[in-house]
This record gives sequence, structure tokens and C-alpha cells, in this order.
Amino acid sequence: MGHQKMDNHNKKLTLKEMAHCLRVSTATVSNAFNRPDQLSAGLRQRILDECRRQGYAGPRGGRRQLNARPTVLGLVLAEDLASSLQDEQTQAVIRGLAKEIDRHHANLLLLPCLGAGWNLAPQDHLMDGFIVYRAATFCSEEQKQALVGGRRVVALECNFAGYPSVQVDHYGGAGLAVEHALRRPVNAVSILGLHLLQSERVCRVREQEVAAGNDARVQLKLRGYLDALEARGMGRAQERIWHVPDSSMAAQVQAVREALSCYPRPDLLLCMDDSIALAALGVAAEKGLNVPGDLQIVGCAATEGDTQLSGALTTLLPPCAEQQGRMAGRMFFGDIADTKHVLPMRLSIGASCP
Repeated sequence: MGHQKMDNHNKKLTLKEMAHCLRVSTATVSNAFNRPDQLSAGLRQRILDECRRQGYAGPRGGRRQLNARPTVLGLVLAEDLASSLQDEQTQAVIRGLAKEIDRHHANLLLLPCLGAGWNLAPQDHLMDGFIVYRAATFCSEEQKQALVGGRRVVALECNFAGYPSVQVDHYGGAGLAVEHALRRPVNAVSILGLHLLQSERVCRVREQEVAAGNDARVQLKLRGYLDALEARGMGRAQERIWHVPDSSMAAQVQAVREALSCYPRPDLLLCMDDSIALAALGVAAEKGLNVPGDLQIVGCAATEGDTQLSGALTTLLPPCAEQQGRMAGRMFFGDIADTKHVLPMRLSIGASCP
């Protein structure tokens, strides 16, 4: 459907004229600004885009340039604000996003934790759209509808069906780690991961139990390990997957000790976090095991710049978090295509699995 080009010179653009231009009713244009829940996301976005192009600010504002009010972008976080701002990766994402926000002279609003009490009224049009960072898995369908309300949404490191996204290839990265480790003969493999279950104790976990969990990143990483092991004839590590409830050294050491007590003893540990890999190096020394002769260890870093075990550990590295934030910002502002962008992980080779 074509749009009629309006003459914006020295003329106040009315609601009726804007509706005529868009070939919709005046009520539909009004709803796009004041009652977004009454319209489909696609229709509302089309109306707002054309209004912005024509310089129409909405039924309450008369004709004025929409950019008189800077764009307000909401960044939806998965945790409370204090925890989010202490997380190095989240800090880097915000830095990258901020560069695009500054470039477009926009504003940023942080929205912490999509928990049970979280709510955003759909008529609150302070925000022009959202970047949802790692939070969509904690979002009910009702919260999702309230969040979107016809506004622009970009998902970052989470599943948000039907919307453009920037993702990390956790599945492919896990397969890359297995492919590298199995270049040497391996008899038995154990996998150890943080927060695989809701349990507060160290325990073994079945693949199906993890698949029922909330965190898509954990699911993809575990499935990447298991599919790659199965493809190489190693099976799917049945009864050899350990849930580590928290990042305390005590819990991680306990999980590693239990894994290394199995028969046959594993000669490859796939650790879904570098802190577990660090604990594994300590337990191996305690047991007199040579690394990598008796035991190979592969970790997974939280951030690209994590050099805690540089040189000592073979570990998966995620793509630059600042790059992720900047790419999400570019997508939000229309500088790159609305699609699913998948960023690869890479393997940093260290002494634990050369």
C-alpha cells in the first residue's frame, strides 16, 4: 500500500490528514500512540514509522518534529540492577550499546529483572522500544505482551520469538571444544555446569532435566557437547553430567571430586564455566593426576577478556560483549537488517588440553 507524500512546509499536520495518508481511521492512528495493545505490532510500527517520517508527533502534540523528544530505548535486564551492573559482561554490553545511543542522540532507561512482580503498562509510551538482554526466558506471555505493546524490540542473547535478535553460537562453540579435545584418545567424559537445575545441592543430572530448564544458553551449550560426543561415538555422557548449584569453591570442588570418582574415571572434563575448570585443576593436583596426560580439562569463559587462566587452560571464549551491545543498538536504530545475527565463539588453546 503506497503512502501519499505530505507537504510539511509551514503547515500543521492534523490527525485526520495523517490517517488519510496512512489509509487508516483516525482512531487507529490515535491507538498507535495511546493504546498500542489495540493494534498488531506490525501495524503500529508502520504507523509510527510513517508519522516519524512525516514529522507528526501524535494526536496530543499536533505537528512537530518527532525528534524534538529524543528516542528512549529501554534495556531489559535479567537480574536486579545491582547484580547487573556488577557483571562485567553486562557492563560491556551497556558500553557498546551506549556508543550507538550517543551516535543517535537517544536516551537509555535500564529496566532490571523480569521477575514475577515486574510490570509495564502498555499505554506507557515513554519508551520507543526495548533491547531484551538475557531476560526473555523469565518473561511470561502476559509480561511479553505488555512489554512489546507494538513497540520495537531486539532480543540479545535470549529467545524472543518473532523479533530480530543477536545471539551467541553456544551450540557451535561446545561442538568446537569437543572436536578439539577428541583429537587425542579419550575413554570417558564428564560434563560439569553451573545452575543446570534449581537444586541447591551438587548432584548428577539427566539431559532431559536440563532441557526443561529456563536458560536457553545452558541448554544449547549442553546439547552442543552431547551431540558432538555422540557424533564421535562417545555416547551422550549418561550419568556423567553434574549440576553445580553456585560458584563457591566448595561446591565446585565437590562436583569435580564426584566426577573423578566414577568408574571408569573420566579423562576429559568439559566445564561449562572457567571457575569449575579452575577447581578441576586443583583437584587433579590433589589426586596426583597429570594434566593433560591423565586428564584433559576444557573451560568456558564468561567474557572475551577473562584472562584469569590464560595459558593454563583451554577455554571457549564468547564474542566481545561490547560488540554484541553495539550490534543490538545498530539493529534497533535500523542501521543493519532486522534478522537473527549469530556470533561465533572461539577456542583459546592452553596447557590443560593442548
